[in-house]
Amino acid sequence: MIRSLARSALAVLSLSAICLAGPAQAQTQDENWQHCKSDNPDLNIAGCTAYIQSGQESNQDLAGAFSNRGVAYFNKGQFDLAIADYDQAIRLEPALSAAFANRAAAYGAKGQYDQALADSNEAIRLDPKNAEAFNNRGLAYHMKGENDTAIADYNESVRLNPEYAEAFNNRGLVYRLKGKVDLALADYGESIRLNPDLPSPFYNRGSLYSDQEQFELAIADYDQDLRLRPNDGEAWNGRCWARAVLGQLVQALADCNQALVLRPKDANTLDSRGFTYLKMEKFAPAIADYYAALALDPKLASSLYGRGLAEQKSNAVKARSDITAALAMDAQVAGNFRKWGVTIPLPSGLPASATVPATLSGEILDALEKTPEYRIIDGLYDRNKGDAAWLESEQGRSVAVLRRLMRGDAAVVALVPGTGEPVVQYSIGGVKLSDANIRIADLASDAGYRHAIADVLARDICGSVQVQGFLGSLSAGGTAAK
Repeated sequence: MIRSLARSALAVLSLSAICLAGPAQAQTQDENWQHCKSDNPDLNIAGCTAYIQSGQESNQDLAGAFSNRGVAYFNKGQFDLAIADYDQAIRLEPALSAAFANRAAAYGAKGQYDQALADSNEAIRLDPKNAEAFNNRGLAYHMKGENDTAIADYNESVRLNPEYAEAFNNRGLVYRLKGKVDLALADYGESIRLNPDLPSPFYNRGSLYSDQEQFELAIADYDQDLRLRPNDGEAWNGRCWARAVLGQLVQALADCNQALVLRPKDANTLDSRGFTYLKMEKFAPAIADYYAALALDPKLASSLYGRGLAEQKSNAVKARSDITAALAMDAQVAGNFRKWGVTIPLPSGLPASATVPATLSGEILDALEKTPEYRIIDGLYDRNKGDAAWLESEQGRSVAVLRRLMRGDAAVVALVPGTGEPVVQYSIGGVKLSDANIRIADLASDAGYRHAIADVLARDICGSVQVQGFLGSLSAGGTAAK
């Protein structure tokens, strides 16, 4: 299963290579300097090392060589060696802003955020127009949880360099954390436009689309991430999950298998493959994967619930125990599985606290799908989902968000403790509401009563401000239906 913030700590760090004028003393030194500016880390390190060891160059040129070699070490993940080279560059040239900015990036990669902030501040003092220093300081603030300050730095970074793809991507991560989905999607889109060869925003936007249950768009972004970064286990898992939800089960299984080749002990990927097997009704391998996922992460409610569904024929007692425990961990897990297309019925003998939310969620969803309001919105989505331009349009985004919100409301049914018996909690327009007057015992035993409540809640979902506002805009011609 995809997790909302899997890449937050892997936001792109921008580095500055120093391109000072190379010396003209000897052809070999010219060649060494050209290699020292190379994008190939190994060639860069060899060229810079030879250049430094020649003993022929000025402090300024040597500082550039140390800083360039530091970039190469950083790109190889050798952060201590990178910092040592930046130290040398700063010793030789104390006013070299780029070396401070690059050392800040290396400290940030090591989780030493106070040092990263100090170096970023010095880089900005030396050069107030250093966009990369603002970006790297923003990332340090983000990792310290100071997200409003991080956004201010990213704003300054893109003001100074409107072509700075990494800063847009990093700002998108913070907007996502703050729940500003539209702003995050806009930043990821701008990052991709500016640098289509940068994989991180494809992954970040894809996982956000998955969170928003816009799985076709998520798959398209994972495709691009994997084109650029074929060994990205998280992207293989993300695409597996999205494909499994959409019912593309053979392709999903292949993606999960590849993800597990790259990361054999990843609980989320085992959970995703278990879910895929569950939808394929291959219960034995589903159970095996769920056991493996729970051994790595015992708090995965989705694995516990999925294992319970898969165990019903082989061990009914264990199935009831797993499902009851999963619902105690996450009251929405049954509704989520329903949203994700799992129609396997719950086992008999579960307590009302387990059966009522799952059963009523399914029946609200069934009632919702029969309403004219939902049919209009779902029909628009179904007719146009293959049109990438429409999906990115104002209407396409509105329809996708409303469809997700309505289906999410239908699935969000839980029981919360009351004075005597649990109170039914549900959601309208994304807002959680409670009703102590709905009788739990009757919901559990009386299908007619349950259906009546489901019909009422489905109508309330359709009457939400968001839904009625959108349908009103269609009627007024403000957002023309295609």
